[in-house]
Amino acid sequence: MEKICYNAFGDKIRVKIVEEIVKNGELTLADLAKKLELVNTIIVYHLEILKRENLLLHRYQGRKVLYCLNISQIEKGLLAIKSLCGGIDE
Repeated sequence: MEKICYNAFGDKIRVKIVEEIVKNGELTLADLAKKLELVNTIIVYHLEILKRENLLLHRYQGRKVLYCLNISQIEKGLLAIKSLCGGIDE
């Protein structure tokens, strides 16, 4: 079974970051800081954890860095959770 990134969602800020990206699509650090009303350094810390767990992807647009969800990794995580729960059907 693949490693599951339990720690990635262990903080409400990381959950809020993911929620904002789900709602808005790609976002920059500045976008996230404004939407969550947090300083950049806090956002960067949590983005790094999400990237390390392979839940976020990023791309450059000029000098900006845009963050989006790594859908394939999230799907793998959901499948792993489903198997841990005994294969609950939808």
